[in-house]
Amino acid sequence: MRTSHHAGRVAWLIVAAVGAAVWVAWRILSLRHDFLGAALRSEPFIRCGLIAAACALALVMLVMLMVRRGMRARGRSLLRDTGGSVMMEFTLLLPVAVVVSLIMIQAMLMMTATILVNYAAFNAARAAIVWIPQDLSGNVPQDYVAEPANVLADEQVASRKFEMIRLAAAETLLPIAGTSTASNAKNTQAIVDGIRKQYEKSGNGVPNWVDQLTGDQFNYAWSYTTVRFVNWDSAGGAVKERADVMIKVSHDFQLTVPWVAYLFGTSTDHGVVSPLEATCVLTNEGISDAIPEDSFTQP
Repeated sequence: MRTSHHAGRVAWLIVAAVGAAVWVAWRILSLRHDFLGAALRSEPFIRCGLIAAACALALVMLVMLMVRRGMRARGRSLLRDTGGSVMMEFTLLLPVAVVVSLIMIQAMLMMTATILVNYAAFNAARAAIVWIPQDLSGNVPQDYVAEPANVLADEQVASRKFEMIRLAAAETLLPIAGTSTASNAKNTQAIVDGIRKQYEKSGNGVPNWVDQLTGDQFNYAWSYTTVRFVNWDSAGGAVKERADVMIKVSHDFQLTVPWVAYLFGTSTDHGVVSPLEATCVLTNEGISDAIPEDSFTQP
């Protein structure tokens, strides 16, 4: 009995130490002034982190309970058969442990998705401050409209700049995207070909998921990811040099863990989803990288 109590104290000390280490790591990383710090400070990440921590604690308690009950049963008189009662207790506790584990897994997936959505907002804002200064008023493809430097056309029409901003967000969300075969994305095949070429250059074989899943995942990311300007008229117009560009990215994160998905999201026509949002602010570069030909003195 003393041995079991001692083992229990050691287990709780280990749990407390691990919890303290996780809290310190979260506290330090949340002070960062980048997308990672913003994600760790966000309400969805903190909420899901608390749920995951509670589930982990519950699993530890269940394991300790089963171990302690097993040790007590083994210490009883050999003349008394306790195998049936121990098996019954294990049968009752196992479904609880499975459900708690699934809830913890879904919460951790939500935490990962929150980080990636914040990263997508950063990449979209970075693409915005790079593409907005570009002069796309000459040699405009048929499917796009002319956009001079520091001018962004209406995002509802064929804006090449806005398409590249949205593409930056959609590409970032590929690892957490669901699958969809219906989409109006123009770049699906280009994304698949680009990933395939990277594997071919590395000398390794191309995994089957590149051709089987990447296209559908990009279609989902493109269809269910919204990018908009927060501090600027969404109908387009001029953007001042060195002006702050605030981008908000919204994504319908598809929940796939069975049985517990409905605890985190709602049912839609594209599955059980949980909307996630993130905002990033960067300063518009405002200066074209093109060098005038007559800017150098001729010898």
